[in-house]
Amino acid sequence: MSVTTQLVTSEDAELILKRSIDSNISVRNYTLEDYSDEKIGLLANHYRLKIEVNRKKNGDKTNEEFSYFLKAMPFDCPRLLNYILEIMAFEKEIAFFSKIAPRLMEDHGGPAWCPRCYLVKESALCFEDLGLQGFKMQGPLFDELHVKATLKAIASLHASSIKVEAKLGRSLKDIYPDNFEEMIFIREKRTLDWITSGLALAGTLAERMGLDGSRLPEAFEMLFKSIVPSKIKINAVNHADLWCNNILFDEKLQCRLVDFQSFRYCPPASDIAHFLYLCAPNELRKSKEEDLLMHYHENLLEFLGPTFSSKAPSIAELRQSYAEQKIAGCIGAVLHFPTILLKGSLANEIMGDLDTFERFYFYDRKDAVMENMKRDPVYKERIETVVSELVEMSLVLEELPVPC
Repeated sequence: MSVTTQLVTSEDAELILKRSIDSNISVRNYTLEDYSDEKIGLLANHYRLKIEVNRKKNGDKTNEEFSYFLKAMPFDCPRLLNYILEIMAFEKEIAFFSKIAPRLMEDHGGPAWCPRCYLVKESALCFEDLGLQGFKMQGPLFDELHVKATLKAIASLHASSIKVEAKLGRSLKDIYPDNFEEMIFIREKRTLDWITSGLALAGTLAERMGLDGSRLPEAFEMLFKSIVPSKIKINAVNHADLWCNNILFDEKLQCRLVDFQSFRYCPPASDIAHFLYLCAPNELRKSKEEDLLMHYHENLLEFLGPTFSSKAPSIAELRQSYAEQKIAGCIGAVLHFPTILLKGSLANEIMGDLDTFERFYFYDRKDAVMENMKRDPVYKERIETVVSELVEMSLVLEELPVPC
């Protein structure tokens, strides 16, 4: 069986066309090709699905081709497949687009915040091809315009969650409890190995920088307190993995969030904090904090509209919640930066070999990170900046606001 027919059947192709175009066309042929020469994600394979059709226009039969983005289980890599099954990453995204997203789209008046999904299967998801619409990644550091465009998209996602829950009279987590299980920050299996490896690296870097990293293990404990629903604050569906590759823009600065394998249910400020630490320049994040929170909040109220704006967190609650979530955002950057900021030959070397990647990602990344810090001053500066900030926070843990 070919990869194409293994992932997409002729019935699937017909259904995709019916949902995206119309039903008065027939499939002539369909093919899959790699979406990019470079690997664009870790936990799936990515393809461009091309469907050739016969279609009548003005009484004449014409041949046309439509393209889609297909995200699929990596059957060609059994060890990676086993890890994905272990952490239920694909299963979680399937649940999002089959259950959660349709609810969020119900009567949502805000701008689109994710791609349209046309097919959900156990092994594959098919979306509109945002690349053909001019959407692309921005790069590892966003300027203020792209930061604000992303916050607008995040506000639209959160507004859709708050609005649908107001209508239902129940939280989505109560309706779909099994689908909101945490995936990234858990003390289980190899995910705990990843966190432990990140903590060890942070301690080593702090020591090399002449900083007191003795309380970093205590600081890391704050991470687990930040990702649960609040008992007193407004909660919403959070994307929970807002690094640069999961945020796309077109020339008009319209923004789409992609890759919902990690979504969680918690205060909206969690998404804001993690995004700003991962994608905003340090100086922008600090100097424009109030302006950025206000920008998010104003958009949230606008997208909720007059009927539901009273359900939004107040700006005071948002400020307090963001203050509580900053340490988690910083820890997220400390954990993610060594991997997501890799580029060039070292990135290809690590990502291209599964043994090397597993050793780097789960067990010991110190030597590779130190070597790359010598080669790449931006890599070095960004990692050292967040480690230094986390050390500062760790030394005053008792003074930091605790998520509640």
